Amino acid sequence: MYSKTKDGPKTLSVVNKNDIAWASDVTYKFKNTASLGKKWGEKQWWNMEDPDFIVWMRTAGLPSFRKLWGSMTNVKAGYYHIEVNN
Repeated sequence: MYSKTKDGPKTLSVVNKNDIAWASDVTYKFKNTASLGKKWGEKQWWNMEDPDFIVWMRTAGLPSFRKLWGSMTNVKAGYYHIEVNN
């Protein structure tokens, strides 16, 4: 993540993608498949073990929900302008 300063963008922190999905989903529910000597990339088009995919596919318990995208540590309190480009 970057913060705009008079000298240009400044790196604040790296977004951590570790442990964003439930451990039970990672261990038991979402696995890549391989069969007949083919690797998973030859059989399916998406990596089923990608944490972002696992979080998105988890069913929400309520009609209004949030999905964890990542976490940041060592960010000091203050006012920040966040710009998201997709």
